[in-house]
Amino acid sequence: MTSVNQTLFGIFGKYHFTQNSLKPYARLGIGYYAGDIDYEFEWEGENQSSTSKVDPAIGFNLGAGLIQSDKGFFAEFTYHLVTREVEGESGGMNSWAILIGYKFIR
Repeated sequence: MTSVNQTLFGIFGKYHFTQNSLKPYARLGIGYYAGDIDYEFEWEGENQSSTSKVDPAIGFNLGAGLIQSDKGFFAEFTYHLVTREVEGESGGMNSWAILIGYKFIR
């Protein structure tokens, strides 16, 4: 099993298309992506694990969402675009997220 640990330290902005109680919006951000890759595998009947260092990098994220401003419920899709280097080889570590939640402070 392989798992990629990616942490984002960043900022983003949102543009709301309407001022109704149901507000669709777009978001755009930039950030510092850090983390590593963990490997777990079986070799000659024994469980093994290994970690590969992944160089941190600056990346971007974009997305869209919908918030019900009078109630605080929201749903959002975000796509992260970042290229990072693993053991001398550069490659895309793009990812996506779907968020569904409640915004307490409005």
